[in-house]
Amino acid sequence: MNLTDYLVIVAVIASAIVGAWRGFLREVIAFAAWVIALFLAWHFTDLIAPHLGGLMSDSGVRPWAARVIIVVLVLLLGAGIGATLAHFVRLSMFSGMDRLLGFVFGLLRGAVLL
Repeated sequence: MNLTDYLVIVAVIASAIVGAWRGFLREVIAFAAWVIALFLAWHFTDLIAPHLGGLMSDSGVRPWAARVIIVVLVLLLGAGIGATLAHFVRLSMFSGMDRLLGFVFGLLRGAVLL
């Protein structure tokens, strides 16, 4: 095996460890937040972009700024929901299962992304 193979293995294992650390519920909510954020950013840009007119003189920048605003807001909302639900799971008897499933999810995510 060469250096690239070792880097891929390290990346997949790191993803699995992060998944176990964060837990399955938080990982799934984060993934769903990304999907929803990108969907909303591309479909609702026209609602926010006109309100940025006073701040941005270039009309080509406004849609991208609106998309960034939407993505950031949805990701913050998703992070808050994920943290709240993860807190309640940690207090329950399902904490170990959440971490185990998070490890598996992280392993699969690392394998698919690479």
